Amino acid sequence: MLGGLHIEMASLVVLGDHLEGRGWTGAPVQAGVATSETTDSFLKASHVARTRRDHQATASSLYLLQQSAYRESIQTLEDVSNVVPFED
Repeated sequence: MLGGLHIEMASLVVLGDHLEGRGWTGAPVQAGVATSETTDSFLKASHVARTRRDHQATASSLYLLQQSAYRESIQTLEDVSNVVPFED
C-alpha cells in the first residue's frame, strides 16, 4: 500500500505530465522565479516540497489573475444589475 508521500509524488508527476508542453515551464523562467532546469524538475516532481510550493504559488497567481480579469470585465459593463458574483 502506498503511503501519503508516494501518493503525493504520483499526483505531482501526473500534474507535471499534464502541464508539460503547454508553456507552463516558461512562465516562472520569464518571471525570474526559477531556471528552466528547476521548472523541468517541477514537472518530474524531483523535489516534492519545492514542487508543491511552486504549484501552490501558480494556483494562487492564477486565482489573483482571475479576480483581476473579473473586476475588469465588470467595469466594462453598462448594466451591472444582473452581474453574477465572483464566488459563483
